Amino acid sequence: IVVTYPIMGMLLPAPPVFARTLMMFVLYVWSKRHPTAPTSIWGVQFQAIYLPFAQIGLSIAMGGMFSDMIHGIICGHLFYFLVDVVPIVYQKDVLHTPQFLIDQIGIGAYVPPANNTAAGNNVWSPPGRVNPPSDAAGPSRGHSWGSSGQRLGSG
Repeated sequence: IVVTYPIMGMLLPAPPVFARTLMMFVLYVWSKRHPTAPTSIWGVQFQAIYLPFAQIGLSIAMGGMFSDMIHGIICGHLFYFLVDVVPIVYQKDVLHTPQFLIDQIGIGAYVPPANNTAAGNNVWSPPGRVNPPSDAAGPSRGHSWGSSGQRLGSG
């Protein structure tokens, strides 16, 4: 998003605010990864793949600006293409997580809830969990303050 800021600055009279751009970026990537998920806007149901474009259509119908939304879709499509399409089609990992983030945070796997029998959009289901990283994030997890000391209130 930051890389395309100068391009957007040439096209718009005022500098863009990236809240809607980031929202459309996340929405587009989610809709590409879950294309058949049921979604709705004001009671009109459709598949998730159409949700970003329905948002733009709604913004146009209400007379709002939509250039930042298109900017988010373009950035989202670029991200989706580099992360999900290129590794499968061309066997190249173009965009990956930097090693310093993997070293700092580790790699965990999201585990969806086991008893997800809920049907429909208005039913609450408990969230999943994240397994701890299989590879520890490094030997040090904070500062070593020494081995001696006193507990609070003990002296």
